[in-house]
Amino acid sequence: MTNQFSQSRRKFIRNAALFTAGAVSPLLKIPYGRTQNNDFVDAIVIGSGFGGSTAALRLGEAGINTLVLEKGRRWTVTNPQANDTFATFRNPDRRAGWLRSNSPIARIGFGAPNDNLVINPPYAGVFEGLDNLNFLDFLRSSGIEPTANDTRVNPEKIDVRGVTILNGVGVGGGSLVYNTILYQPNQMNFEMVFPREINFAEMANVFYPRVLGTIKNGPTPPDILNSPYYRATRVLLEQGQAAGYRSFLVNLGVDWDIVREEINGQRVQSAIVGETWYGQNSDAKSSLDKNYLSLAEATGFVEIAPLHLVTSISEEPGGGYRVNCNQIDEGGNTIATKSYTCRLLFLGAGSVGSSALMVRAQAQGTLTRLNNFVGKGWAGNGDLLNLRFGVPPTGQFDPVQQGGPAGAVIQDFPINEVTGQPNPLYNGINPISLMNLAHWNNPAGLLGLGIGVVPAARATGQFTYNPATDKVTLNFPDSANAEYLKAMNRMVERLDTSNRASNRNPGSIVSAPTTAHPLGGMVMGQACDVDGRVLNYDGLYVVDGALIPGSTAACNPALTIGAIAERCMDRILNSPTGRRKSQIFA
Repeated sequence: MTNQFSQSRRKFIRNAALFTAGAVSPLLKIPYGRTQNNDFVDAIVIGSGFGGSTAALRLGEAGINTLVLEKGRRWTVTNPQANDTFATFRNPDRRAGWLRSNSPIARIGFGAPNDNLVINPPYAGVFEGLDNLNFLDFLRSSGIEPTANDTRVNPEKIDVRGVTILNGVGVGGGSLVYNTILYQPNQMNFEMVFPREINFAEMANVFYPRVLGTIKNGPTPPDILNSPYYRATRVLLEQGQAAGYRSFLVNLGVDWDIVREEINGQRVQSAIVGETWYGQNSDAKSSLDKNYLSLAEATGFVEIAPLHLVTSISEEPGGGYRVNCNQIDEGGNTIATKSYTCRLLFLGAGSVGSSALMVRAQAQGTLTRLNNFVGKGWAGNGDLLNLRFGVPPTGQFDPVQQGGPAGAVIQDFPINEVTGQPNPLYNGINPISLMNLAHWNNPAGLLGLGIGVVPAARATGQFTYNPATDKVTLNFPDSANAEYLKAMNRMVERLDTSNRASNRNPGSIVSAPTTAHPLGGMVMGQACDVDGRVLNYDGLYVVDGALIPGSTAACNPALTIGAIAERCMDRILNSPTGRRKSQIFA
């Protein structure tokens, strides 16, 4: 690695010298300090989720030698006829949780096996949960005495108060565990959230299609939708239409040919039986390791380093940045400490990870020019879990008919997107999308995810640093959920009322606050500019959910994070004269 990056540095300098000062882009003007006893690389990307993978691919295409530091391991499906890559809901094991003592979705209602699972010792599993639970106390309550100073259950020293956050961990980040929903917001909702400098028409015509053109995707095909496994999706469509709401199939990042192979018995049943959040052993998900990241590696300029946990970042005296990290094993034990310097640094560690790194750097004085907006503007995307009972059978005591990963969406928006006319059923409070998720252990009902639009005034979560404990804490006030919680309750009340019959009486439970969509902390137009540049710092960028102002406008954020990252990279890598960086770095 050292030799490779040294060669890259020489090539970088040599090619830069070929251009006159007037033709050199701002990227080439960013200085870096000479360092010793560490590895230099032109660009470092921290994290490999939707933002980090986008940055990696576009840097690689531009011919910029790039190192991606990912704290999780690689998850590669080698035998799609066996349940041997990821843990499953039916038989959860240590692969379920990222360096913690239990399943990250324990006690959320996904089945008794998850509630009873104890992971000892912790393991670098695929799913991270951040919540109020003290994991060491959990171990003790299970009759296990943890070792002294065992930090593996919280290696990044991040506490969360007021909300439970679920994240994916591994090469591909959240795409390994998400419900594959690639859902684009409409213009009205989008403009309620994003700064006006982010042009919706450009997003809709250029950057959203760019993401969808890279990730294999599509709505549930008719033959699969009409199979017994997807009765739950059909039920949600039927109930939404009966209530008068706009209801349609949502776009999913799924290889539907693989799902057909599951149905035909050619691959292990995974998507069709509701195995989603721990990963899919059939390999049906179009996770980022199979598109953005594999394409990035194929450029020859991008190297991915799994199991590298970044501990701190700092500015070098002569320019550029130093990144310190621990290389860990699958048990979370540090096997090596490493230090890299780079000219360009991209934060893609997710909203919590990227924000925590910046808040710690600001408090410890390693990045002294960060402004007062750092760590602010966080929210959980208006996420609300909805459990519906008394619906038509979706597989009575037969969870096989709760196929997924997701399926349909019902919209309760002020304006009907198709007709352009006011929606007379609108709840009058907040736009709401409701979609169904696969739920393997709920044969008598439907699991849904509701998402509202979080106004800027309600993106009030804030990261703070405590030097006495060396911990970063995210505090999210309970009152922040009130507006879209009320709107969601109004929507499901209408759904229930409209679908009552002599033989059934639907009911709903709406729960908060749990989110798989943390957003904010390094918000555009506040801590960063609208192109992801950290204010007051050349060569330092945020390209992930931390950049988003708390909400992706009543939609799941994966597609929007990817599209915003594409927009950022387009701005960053294009010189004022339109010259692509590949002409300079190649």
